Amino acid sequence: MRCSSLIWINRRATSRFRDAVSLDNFLSQAADKGRDVMIEYNERAAVSRIVIPALIEGWKTKQPERYAKWLSAIQSLQIAAIGALDEIETLLQELPLHANAH
Repeated sequence: MRCSSLIWINRRATSRFRDAVSLDNFLSQAADKGRDVMIEYNERAAVSRIVIPALIEGWKTKQPERYAKWLSAIQSLQIAAIGALDEIETLLQELPLHANAH
């Protein structure tokens, strides 16, 4: 996904979820680069780059219908189809909130 797509998603998400931390704020605000901040950043990066994609990939074998919906929603997002972002949001909300969730 290109950066412009992420910015577009962020702007839509920010307008829909005003209480959420926006990607713009996360990436552009000056930050204390102390040890604790860097640990938190690295944890977030690991979750977004490794854990979430692995969970979604697990849908392929464990929940094939959900995985098919995911692929369809991603394709719809790429052509800016109405409702694609809503479907992606719905599917992402089905991810576990913590390591012990089933």
